[in-house]
Amino acid sequence: MFLWLVSVVGLPAAVRLGYVHQLGGNAAETVAAMTRDSAGNLYVTGKTYSYDFPASVLQLHPGGSNLWRAAGLGAAPSPIYSHLASNVFSIADRAHPGVIFLWTNRGLLRSGDYGNTWTANSSGLPDPRGGMLAIDPRDGRNLYPAAPASGIFKSTDAGATWTTSNAGIAANRAGYFPDQIFLDPWNPAVLFASDGFDFPKLYRSADAGASWQLQSAAIRSVAFDTRHAGLAYGAGSSQLLRSVDDGATWSALNAPASSFSYVATDSGGSVYYTSPSFVSGVTVSRDGGVTWTNQQVNGYVSALAADPDSPAVYVATDSQVLASADGFATTSRVSVPTPVSLFGLAPSTDPHAPDQLFAGAASSTSDAYAMKLDASGNPVWATYLGGSQDDAGTGIAVDGAGNVYVAGTTNSSDFPATPGALTPNSGAGNFVAKISGDGRLVYSATFTDGGPIAAVGSTSVAASVGKY
Repeated sequence: MFLWLVSVVGLPAAVRLGYVHQLGGNAAETVAAMTRDSAGNLYVTGKTYSYDFPASVLQLHPGGSNLWRAAGLGAAPSPIYSHLASNVFSIADRAHPGVIFLWTNRGLLRSGDYGNTWTANSSGLPDPRGGMLAIDPRDGRNLYPAAPASGIFKSTDAGATWTTSNAGIAANRAGYFPDQIFLDPWNPAVLFASDGFDFPKLYRSADAGASWQLQSAAIRSVAFDTRHAGLAYGAGSSQLLRSVDDGATWSALNAPASSFSYVATDSGGSVYYTSPSFVSGVTVSRDGGVTWTNQQVNGYVSALAADPDSPAVYVATDSQVLASADGFATTSRVSVPTPVSLFGLAPSTDPHAPDQLFAGAASSTSDAYAMKLDASGNPVWATYLGGSQDDAGTGIAVDGAGNVYVAGTTNSSDFPATPGALTPNSGAGNFVAKISGDGRLVYSATFTDGGPIAAVGSTSVAASVGKY
């Protein structure tokens, strides 16, 4: 989505087009207010949903992100922005310390430094619309993306080239291929693929994806025991199952639930499962599925992951992210914005340290922005203004010294207010910010009194705005 900025000049005999510029990022922008100064510079504010809005000063990144990282259990998470992807479908993370792959709406991205920088690895792959990625933990060059519209692909050179890997796999009645794929860390030649629907089909490959066989077990999620080769657990629509022969055969466990969504195993061999219910919580077994203990967590579970190198287990619901190191007897909250749709766990460079947590969220929040353009419509500077929730600029003004005043609405408790400026915002409220003529922050403040701010000072609009 781009902003069209169109300037027209009125003459006695005609109307002449001054300039047309497209400005914005990969998502949507809106304009709420504009003003000009005496030199003809144009100042614009509104809201943006883009992760790559052309910010050049002050706040270079959006206040929220759909990818967060925490360096181990109890560590404070921080947002990651550089992937510039608005949806993260899968995080694959067991290859080598520091190496992370993302399966995103912009294809496959790779980082060699825990997500600080990213490069694209998706040449030759289809346009992703969901799906999952598996990576060989013994040889990080072997990658298996499952794209529901096209099937399974394979790379043996870390994404430089790709081949299809669909022999024996058929699309389901809706025309989709498996969107979930799991690789056995004990035997990387063994893979499982599932379409993940209400009545899932499970396929198994014993030759690194060269061929696939349809299994009789209706399983949507697979987890492998961290201590014993060949031992695996599968969550189906109405059964929790166990295999002792690397998924060649499966037997049902006596698990106290009528439906199952996620399954995971921790470093001590404990098994965890969740059910698609707002009151199901997390159920754990410490004896291979013989007996079970239910631990309640508030909300509908949307993701579950267990660290194979430590006792840490993570669960996400529609309202919170929790971590536990004792089977959910006790929990601690992880301050990642919800909803979280998936977790990834990347091994630390220290083999004795817990894995680094990556949390992917389907973030669709907006940020306010402020932008200055010269008299010809060329950008002078632009900045985000916002926190991790929805923010929007609604009014803008400029004084005789060139200082810019922006006001708007905020739902972010972490809006970047200047320390001591009015009262901290606890949720829905307003903000006002003063920015110098060269784009430096003079002050910003949030407050909850009054209704939304519709205008700041006086505005003299000499341009028309549209969007597509």
